[in-house]
Amino acid sequence: FRSPPGPPVDLEIRFKYPEIDRRDKQIMTVYVSRGNEAMSGVIIRFLVLDEDPLVEREASPTNDSGRTSHEWAVRKFRGTTTVKVMAEAPDGGTGMATRTFFVR
Repeated sequence: FRSPPGPPVDLEIRFKYPEIDRRDKQIMTVYVSRGNEAMSGVIIRFLVLDEDPLVEREASPTNDSGRTSHEWAVRKFRGTTTVKVMAEAPDGGTGMATRTFFVR
């Protein structure tokens, strides 16, 4: 018998560079909460939708403050880049959000 998954989680996504040169590395920080409570141990996976090939990356699990960050090399040509972030809490609750940044 499996217990049902926990309630959904909320994601807040921040990019260190809202506008970036394509030779640079982007740093994304994700904050995960449920209600007003920070969620630790949440697995964060994300896709940079405008990349070819599409690669699913995984950030380290969230800390006690509900925070994790991940750095990667930007490989896209100029324009708006969309990042889709998926979260899975230890109790099975999930969440998803997207955010964009601009590549010069």
